[in-house]
This record gives sequence, structure tokens and C-alpha cells, in this order.
Amino acid sequence: MLSQNIGEIGAGLYILQSDYELNLISNSELQKNIAHSSGGAIYIDNSQLNINNTKIYQNRAEVGGGIRFKNKTPNCLLTASRRQLNSFTQSLQIYDNTAKLFGNNYVSWIQEIKLIDEKKQIKNNTNIDNIRSGQSTQFQLQFLDDQQNEILWDNDLTDQFYSHSIINEIEQISISIIPSYLGTDKQNIYLTGETNLVLNKVQKTSNKYYINVTLYGQPTEKGNFDLIVPNLVNVNYQENQLIQNYEQKLKVGVNFRDCEIGELYWKMSQNFMECKICESGTYSFEQPKIDKIQEQSCKTCYFPGSNGCYRDQIYIKNGYWRETTQDLNFIKCNKIDKNNHCKAEESSSRDYCEEGYVGPLCKECDNYQEIWDTNFGRQIVTQKCIKCEQNYSFVNFLIYIAVIILEVWFIWFSIRNAINLGTNKTIGDYFRALKWLPVSNSSFFDITPFYCKQFFHYMAIQKYVQSISVSFTDTINIPITIFSSPIMVIKIKLKYNYHIQI
Repeated sequence: MLSQNIGEIGAGLYILQSDYELNLISNSELQKNIAHSSGGAIYIDNSQLNINNTKIYQNRAEVGGGIRFKNKTPNCLLTASRRQLNSFTQSLQIYDNTAKLFGNNYVSWIQEIKLIDEKKQIKNNTNIDNIRSGQSTQFQLQFLDDQQNEILWDNDLTDQFYSHSIINEIEQISISIIPSYLGTDKQNIYLTGETNLVLNKVQKTSNKYYINVTLYGQPTEKGNFDLIVPNLVNVNYQENQLIQNYEQKLKVGVNFRDCEIGELYWKMSQNFMECKICESGTYSFEQPKIDKIQEQSCKTCYFPGSNGCYRDQIYIKNGYWRETTQDLNFIKCNKIDKNNHCKAEESSSRDYCEEGYVGPLCKECDNYQEIWDTNFGRQIVTQKCIKCEQNYSFVNFLIYIAVIILEVWFIWFSIRNAINLGTNKTIGDYFRALKWLPVSNSSFFDITPFYCKQFFHYMAIQKYVQSISVSFTDTINIPITIFSSPIMVIKIKLKYNYHIQI
């Protein structure tokens, strides 16, 4: 048993330059050994090793908590791989070992670095599409060990709190992004930014690793670059292969798009042209043309109602409204109006309007979900647009039922009076025609309902032309709305408050 040993490399057992095929560990236990660098239990460098009926557990190191091997894959791992790696771990009882960096039970070294663009892995000969010439692009890097496990290291690595031997190994790995000429002398891409980085200097955010590169080329044409990472290791457990100081090379194509509205062609050199964005405080609504470079420029946006501009966007202030995003006619909303709902500066606004409002000067409610995600209706008393779902309470339901009953009764009462009035008028006409009785129009009992109906209709018209900011009319609006068109009121309430279609 080798237990509770402490060392820099291979705390339990260090095997160096021993290619003897009969190197064997049998009927043993290696436990609770601690290596400050590599190989908590065993460190194997360019050597062979067979392991049989042995437990390797609860050992610790920075790399390879159980076993760390270099330059050659030992037989114990190759044999296991042919039976599948998991069965090796279980049958030979190599378990519960811990590596601070990577390779808890066994590992050689970093084998591969993957490049990811917008959550899509970039493989060899992959094309990245729709890139603006001059665009700053962030690539995510993913590091994998020789068993394709992702490597995540903490800030102790960048602060150099790991052992010198591990830091020296990592510093030998660099990431280079260089133009690819593809057999020609013409360079079709120009790169700036983090094009040459040592591995432990890579930017880290939330256990993700990033590099930032700016890509230049010719709009509508293609550029090519190579991602080169030297000093990796390539282990093939199935084929008994281990390549030390392996260089990974990834070829990537970049398809540059054409310049768009809000950008200008800017010639950098004979081979490269940037789609230069109109900076903050300037804008352009024109489609850029490569044959009219000298005639095009970004315009300033210092005029009333403007809240700045950028690219192909002009931002407007609260209290202003416009018809389209490229309309320079900014209309000032009524400042005196207490219901001024022009809120262009608010992030939650849509079409420059506060939630629930639509239309010119944001004065209408979105009854039909034109731009908002739900129906809005105007509250009669406050005149504000509110979500129709807010009226779903049981109390409101009872109120609506009472209003509906009242309106139905009013309809029945109006129809009955109209029928009685018409009947009496007809009987009087017949009596007068037959010369039985001299009945005149003044002889009828009452025609007040007829005049009331006409009065309410005219008041309904007046309701829509008056200013809603005048408070005394609010008390008139309620009976006008209810009694002028009762059937329409019932339909609207049932549709938008209870989703009942009539």
C-alpha cells in the first residue's frame, strides 16, 4: 500500500523512461496521495505500465488526480479502452480521485480546442456567414482533454497560483488566428485584436472562455483564416497512438455581406474595404453604393424632438410621435393633456406609445391586439387604456350582468313604448280618415321617449368631438354610452372581457 505520500510529481509512484513491457502493479492500493503538480498516485513519463487487481482512490493533484502519463500511453489504459473506458475504471477500481484542473482519474494533457460562434461549433472548413467587414466578433473557446471532457479552470491559473511546472506547460500553448492564403499570394482577410494569445491569458466569463477579433475583407466576398494551437497531445486509446506536441489547425471561411443602410463604404487599402457604421450622433437612411463613395456621408440629427441617433436609427424624446422609423416629421404630443402617452424613450414602449396605446399621438387603445400582446379597452371613468383581463373579477362580472339586465330592460321598454305610440298613432289616423273622431297629433299621451332617444343620439355624437380632458363630461359619458347604443355595448363587453362572441 502506498498511502498519504506528498510530492511535486507522482506522489505515490514516479516512472520515468522505463519502456519495460513487464512493469506491473498488482494486488496493491494507492490512496490519499497528494501531488502538488501532476499524478496524485502515479506519474508515468515515456514508460510502460500494467495494472492488475489494484485500487487507486482518493488521490489528489492539479492534473491527473489518479494517473498522469506523457509521451506514451501505458498498456493498462490501452487494454481498458478496448473494453471501453468506463469498464476499466470500474474493474480496476480507479475512482474518487480529484484533479484541481482536469483529469480526475487519469489523463495525459489538453487534446483539442474548439471554436464556437453564436453557440455553433466551427469545424474544419466551416464558413461563418453574414459578417460585416470591420465587425468585432467574439468567439467562444472550449478546451477538451484526451477523453473529450471539457476543461474549466478557475482564476488561480491566471493569477499563477498553480505549480510552476503546470503553468510552464500551459504557457507553451498559444492560440493564433492568422490569414489563410489558400495557395495564392493575395491576402483576402485582415484581422486585428486577440489574434495571438497564451492559453492562461484567455478572457474568462462565467466559466466560458472568449477571444475578440475584428475581421476585415471585401464586402460580398470571402476571406479565410486559420486557428492554430501548438503543443497539444493527441491520444487515441483505441489505436495505441499518442502524439506529443501535436498542432491543431482549423481552417475557417468568412463570407462578408454587403454594406447596409446606416453604413458607408470606407476604403482601407487596395484589398480591404470596411462597412463603416455611422457613429453615435449621426445616421444615414440611404443604401450605400460602392461607386459613389465620395458622395455619401453620415448626417447629424440635432433637431427638435431628437434624442440622438446611430447607424440607421433616430431616437425621439418622450412627448413626441412619428409615423415611421425613417420619418423626420416629429409631432409633439399634447403637453397639456394629462393622458399624454407618447413614451418613445421607455424601453417597454412600442411604436413610441405607452403600454396599451396605439395610433397617432398614442391616443387610442389597442382593442384588437395590433401591437400589444393582449386586448386593451378604455376605462369609462378614468379614460385610461387598461387590460381587458383586469375586469375579470366576480364583482365586475355581477356589475356587467346588472348593466346587461338594465340595458335589456331599456331596450324592451323602448320597443314597447314605440309600439304603443305607433299603434295609437295608427288608430288615430284611421279614426280621422273614417271621420269617426277628430284625433290630432296633440291628442297623444306622450312622445317623450322618441325625443329622448334622439337627444341621446346627438349627445353620443358630441361625446366623440369633445375633449376628453374636460372632466365634467365624464359624468355624461356613462349614460350616453349605455343608452345610445346598448346592443353594441353588450357585444363589446362580452367579447373583450369574457371572450364571448355574439
